[in-house]
Amino acid sequence: MMRRPFLLCSFFFSAGIITAYYLSWISILLIFPLILVIAFYCRKIKLLIIFIIVFILGFSWISWHEYIYSNDASIISYNGQDNVDILGVIKEDLRALSGNKVYLKPYFADGNRIKYGLIELDKRYLPHAVEDGDLVSGVFNLSFPSKAMNPGGFSNYNYLKRRGVFSKGYLSYSFTKISRVNGGILKVIIKAKRAFIKLINQTMDFPYNEVLKGLLLGEKSGIPAEWTSNFELSGANHLLAISGLHVGVISLIFLKILKLCRLPVISRNIIITLLMIFYIVLTGFRPSVLRAGILVITFLWAVVFKRSGEVFNLIGLSSMINLVINPYDLFNVGFQLSYMVLSSIVLWTNLLKNKLPNLLALSIAAQLGASPLIAYYFNLLTPIGVVTNLWAIPLSGIIVSLGITGLLLGIISPVISWLINSFISYLLFVLNWGTSFMAGIPLGHLEVATPSIVITILFILFILIMPIFLKKRYIPLNIKKQKKIILYLIYVMLFFLSIELVIPFFNNHLEVTFLSVGQGDSIVINVANSYHLVVDGGGRAGLASTQGQVTVLPYLIYKGIKKIDVLYITHFDGDHALGIIDLIGQREIGLLVLPACFDNNDLAKEVIKKAWAYNIPVKLSSRGDLFKLGKCSLTVLNPLQDLKFPDRNNNSVVLKVNYGNFSLLLTGDLEKEGEYRLIESGDFIKSNVLKLGHHGSAGSSSELFLRKVEPDYAVISVGRNNYGHPAQEVFDRTNKFNIKTLRTDKSGAITITTNGKQYKIKSYR
Repeated sequence: MMRRPFLLCSFFFSAGIITAYYLSWISILLIFPLILVIAFYCRKIKLLIIFIIVFILGFSWISWHEYIYSNDASIISYNGQDNVDILGVIKEDLRALSGNKVYLKPYFADGNRIKYGLIELDKRYLPHAVEDGDLVSGVFNLSFPSKAMNPGGFSNYNYLKRRGVFSKGYLSYSFTKISRVNGGILKVIIKAKRAFIKLINQTMDFPYNEVLKGLLLGEKSGIPAEWTSNFELSGANHLLAISGLHVGVISLIFLKILKLCRLPVISRNIIITLLMIFYIVLTGFRPSVLRAGILVITFLWAVVFKRSGEVFNLIGLSSMINLVINPYDLFNVGFQLSYMVLSSIVLWTNLLKNKLPNLLALSIAAQLGASPLIAYYFNLLTPIGVVTNLWAIPLSGIIVSLGITGLLLGIISPVISWLINSFISYLLFVLNWGTSFMAGIPLGHLEVATPSIVITILFILFILIMPIFLKKRYIPLNIKKQKKIILYLIYVMLFFLSIELVIPFFNNHLEVTFLSVGQGDSIVINVANSYHLVVDGGGRAGLASTQGQVTVLPYLIYKGIKKIDVLYITHFDGDHALGIIDLIGQREIGLLVLPACFDNNDLAKEVIKKAWAYNIPVKLSSRGDLFKLGKCSLTVLNPLQDLKFPDRNNNSVVLKVNYGNFSLLLTGDLEKEGEYRLIESGDFIKSNVLKLGHHGSAGSSSELFLRKVEPDYAVISVGRNNYGHPAQEVFDRTNKFNIKTLRTDKSGAITITTNGKQYKIKSYR
C-alpha cells in the first residue's frame, strides 16, 4: 500500500471533504472504523496516524471555505439589497475570456470592508469596457445566484459558489473606472490569451474559429449548439474539453522543438514545466488540464532523478494538488470524469490489448470509465462512442498539433497561421460531419433515467476493482479465491440492480409534481410508473427559450419518461401552452387534449399544426369527459360544451384527479366567475389538495369556492411577475380556512405522493 502513499492520502483527504460538506463533526466517528480497518490491514500504526491527519486536513479545508462564505466579512451579507455602493477590482475569468461575464472583487460595500467572495457582472450592461485589474466603483443591486428549483435542474448557485462567486450584481447607476491595479504575471497570461484568440478569429471563419478556440484554449462559449450536440450524442464530447490528449500533444510538440535545439535534459524539463504551468493558468485551472499537466511534469522529472513514477501514485498527487487549490472541485463533474476515465484507461487498456487492437482497447476503456458518470449527470449512454473515438481521437490529435503550430508560427507571420488554419477548417468540417453521422446511428446513444447514487457508486467500484482480479500475475493468486471474490462482486451488483429495476414494478403510488416554471403552470402526473400525464408546459424562460425546453423536458429525462400518455393544455395563454411546442417531437405523445372552446390564437395554431405534423391525435374536451389510466381517474369539470366565457381564463380545463381516497383539483387559470359555475353545477369538488387558480390572483380562489373544496393543502404555481401574484387577499382566505399553502417560487417543485389512502407532500427546496 505504501507504494502509493499519495493515492491513499488523496482518498482520505477527499473523504474529509465529503464528510464536512454533507455531514457534520459527528460523522468523523462514522468513518473512523474504515480508517482502522485499512490501518489494521497494513499492520502499521503510522498509517493510522497519517490517515487521521489527512482526513482532518480535508475536513478542515472545506470547512474553512464554508466558513468564509457565511462570514460577516463576506459579500453575501449584502445579497438581496439594492443600491449597494461597491469599490473593488475587476477579475476576468480565464476559463471564458471571450464570454460576457466578469467578476468584481469587492474591497468595500457601503463603506464596510469585504474580505470574501466575488460578484458576477455581465459586461454587456456596463457603461465602460473593463479589463482584469481595473479598480472600479459603482452602485449595484445584489442577489444570490439562482438555485435549482426542480429535480434534474441546474444550480447556478452551487456552480458559482464553488468558484468563489457569492453574488450576482446588476448595475443601478454611477459606474466609474478609477485606476488600474498591477496584475503581474497573470496580466501577461491574459494578454497572451487575448492575442491567441484574436489570431484565431482573424485567420478562421465561423464556426471553425470558435471550435478551435475551444479545443486549444478552453473558450467554449461560442461553439454552436449543433456541434456540441453532435459531439455529445456521438460519445466524443470529451474532445471539446481540454484533456490529457491536448496537454500530451502540446508537451510533445515543445519537447520535439527543444530537442532540435539540442538543449540539455534539465533545461528542457524546466522549460516544459514552466510551459505546463503557463497553460494550466491560461485555461483557468481546469481539473483535467491540471491533472494532465502535473502528470507530464512528474514523469519528466522522474527520468532525471531515475525514479519510476507509479501512475496511480501520481494520480493521487495531482488530485491532492487540485483539491488544495479548490476543494469544491471534488464535486465538479469535469474533475470526476477526468480522474475516472484516466483510472479506467490505466486499469483496463492492458487487459483489453491482449485480445483487441491498441486503439480499440483504449477507446473501450475510456468509454467504460466515463459511462457511469455520463449516465448520472447527463442521462446518456453512448455505446457508439467506442467506434467514434477510433477515428475522432487521432483526427483531434492532428487538429490540436496543427493548431498549436499555427499559433506559434502566427507570432512570426499571420499568413502562415492563416494557411494552417485553412487546412484545420477542413479537418474540423470532417470531424463535425463524422460526429453528426455517428450521432444519427440508431441505438448509438441511449437516453436513460438518472440512476441512483448507490447504483452509480457500485458501477464505479466494479469498474475499478474488476481489473485487479482479472490481471494476470507472475505469482498467481488462489484461483478459487479469485473467482469467489469476483462472484461476490457480481452478486452484490445484481442485488442492487434488481432492487433498482424490480421495485418500480411494485410501485402503486400516484406522484404529482408541480414544476417550478416561473410565472406559469406545468404539472407532471406519474400513475404507478405505468402512465404519465402532463398538464401545461409553462411559458418563456428568457428571450430565446421556453420552460418546456429548459425545465419540463429535463425533468422528464431525469425521471426517464419517454412517453406522455395524455398531454393537457388548459388554455392557450403563453405561460401555460408555449412550452408545449418544445415537448412535441421530443417525447412520444399518445393524446393531446384541448379545451372545447379554446381561443384559436397564433399559439394555438402553432401547437395544433406541430401536433398534426407528428401525427398526434387531438381531442377537444369538455365537462363530463373521463380519462381512466390504471387506478387513476381524471374527470373534466370545465369548460362546458356550449358555454364560452368572454375571459378565456374561465374556459380553462379543470381536472378532478382521483386515486383511491385521494383527490386533487387542478383549476388552470380559473377565476371566481368560473368557480361559481362549478359550484352551481353540483359537481363534487371537495379535494385533499387544490391548485389555486390563476397563480393566486385576487380574482380567483374565492371564499365560497375554498369553503366548498375544503382542501388541506393549496398549491400556487407562480414566479416573478408584475401582476401582484399571489395576492395577499388569497393568503388571508386560505389562512381563514386553515389551508396550508405552498408556492413554487419559494419551495421549488412540489411533489405529492399517495397510495390512495395516505399522502405526503414535499418540496424540492
